[in-house]
Amino acid sequence: MAKSDLKKAFALVEDALHKSIDDSDKEAEARYRLLLSSLYLKVYNYEKIMEHISEAIKYFLAQNLYAEVAECYHYFGWVYYFLEDNEKRLESNLKSLKYKRKAGDEDGEASAINNIGDTYLQMSDYEKALYYFELCLQLPNVSPATKAIAVMNIGETYFAANEYDKAIPYLTEGVKQAGEINYSSIKIVGNNLLARIYISKSEFNQAKSHLNIAENECLKTNNKELLTDVYEIFAEYYEKINDAQNAYKYLKNHLNLKEKILKENNIKRIQRLQLGFEIDSLKNEALKQKEINKKLKKAFYQIEQQSKQIELFNKEIKDSIHYAKRIQEVLVQPNEQIFNYVKEHAYFYKPKDIVSGDFYWTFFNGKDIYFALADCTGHGVPGAFMSVLGISSLNEIMSENNMASPAEILNKLQHKILQYLSKSSNRRDGMDLFLIKYNNQSKKIEYAGANNAMFIISKNEFLQENQYKKVMHENDYYLYEVRGDKQPIGFYEYFTPFNNYELSLDNDASLYFFTDGYADQFGGEKGKKLMVSRLKKYLLQNAHLTLNEQKDKLVFYLNQWQGEHEQVDDISFFSLKFS
Repeated sequence: MAKSDLKKAFALVEDALHKSIDDSDKEAEARYRLLLSSLYLKVYNYEKIMEHISEAIKYFLAQNLYAEVAECYHYFGWVYYFLEDNEKRLESNLKSLKYKRKAGDEDGEASAINNIGDTYLQMSDYEKALYYFELCLQLPNVSPATKAIAVMNIGETYFAANEYDKAIPYLTEGVKQAGEINYSSIKIVGNNLLARIYISKSEFNQAKSHLNIAENECLKTNNKELLTDVYEIFAEYYEKINDAQNAYKYLKNHLNLKEKILKENNIKRIQRLQLGFEIDSLKNEALKQKEINKKLKKAFYQIEQQSKQIELFNKEIKDSIHYAKRIQEVLVQPNEQIFNYVKEHAYFYKPKDIVSGDFYWTFFNGKDIYFALADCTGHGVPGAFMSVLGISSLNEIMSENNMASPAEILNKLQHKILQYLSKSSNRRDGMDLFLIKYNNQSKKIEYAGANNAMFIISKNEFLQENQYKKVMHENDYYLYEVRGDKQPIGFYEYFTPFNNYELSLDNDASLYFFTDGYADQFGGEKGKKLMVSRLKKYLLQNAHLTLNEQKDKLVFYLNQWQGEHEQVDDISFFSLKFS
């Protein structure tokens, strides 16, 4: 019902109610109060529903009007359902059933029995829930919709009780019956539950079939609430089959749609409050101020409830982000084979938020070791999504040519990332990255870089001054900063193809890769950046230690520098010494 129509309906029924009171017409008064309660249910004004139903039911009970008494208890049941008071909801539904039977209302009786079963289901009393759902099916002349709901409820009860084999036939039959009468929401819920069961049984083709049906039905009927559940189950499905990219995609869809629904619901709540005030303005001035005060009190209560909802929503988002973190941690796991050719290695990974825009990537083709460390634009969820694009793109590139040079890889990565970002309005999206390819037989390294560098520390002066910048010489160690090209992966106006470089590695050399979060961290006595120059000096001071000992020193130094300052970016570093 449109807002203007609802406002007119309130005005008409309010006028009729006041006239019946003036005329001392008790029956008309009771019926108008019942009708007014149905309107207040549309704007979720439970206080008004209770007020009018409590008055109406007195008359209906006195006159033995059982159908109307049953309807009053039905409204009480709805109020307690929304208030999540299962004990009082159960009491109201049982009384509604009693008077439905006295009134000879067969379909109403079936509906009341279903509501009682659903209340027991919410209370996790599965035995009683099943009793009432099965009782509903035994009634004669049950409508197809009520029958479909009862069958689906039996399946849902077995699902809640983890009795999946018993749940499947009821859910399947419920979906079938719902489809025959175009009962969309029941059809979606059934397919969602079946998908969850088949995922738990690792029957993934069955699970995906049900999810596709549920998704299509949601899109066809614009059912956003249930579509969030479909996206969440899709994310779980893809995680189980180790498709991290699609798991992230559907998790992102789930979070975005959930946030959109919350915003829309907040707007509707504000509109309902506004409508309530507009209805009050139709009454005389004496009542108006009194009602406005009541509404203000209720508005503050609703704002408080809304704040609790937002807290719950934030918790759900945080839980989902932790779920995303698990997927990201799986993606960045190094190829264990490379460590057969690595004498030492150490790494540190500290996201600013729960998930990170930094990632490291490894690949081994049986001959060459590939390693990269990347820093994506942003941190948290936006940075994490970009990191997933980077990892999945690198894996795709190597599946096409597992002998590619670093420059070839970066050029193909640039092409893929630009394709992904073609619809993005943010021209800063992209990543900085340094990539090496190490051949264990020749001891040679090929490398390419996008706005990033690696450090090489060795006791020997083995790199030429005109090719590489010798940064420091301290404690018998040389530190070299080896750079790639000064351009990112992503949008860049003056982009040119990446260059491929080579160098022969000294046997004693250690390689270090950092994202800029380490050097950019604010702290120290004056709250300034740590800076690359301090980092290089600290690396040289500790070059005599093992790489793991150096990592511990670097972490200690970072924490000491940061102190009470907030972490400003994701922080990652990786060090290698080849055998």
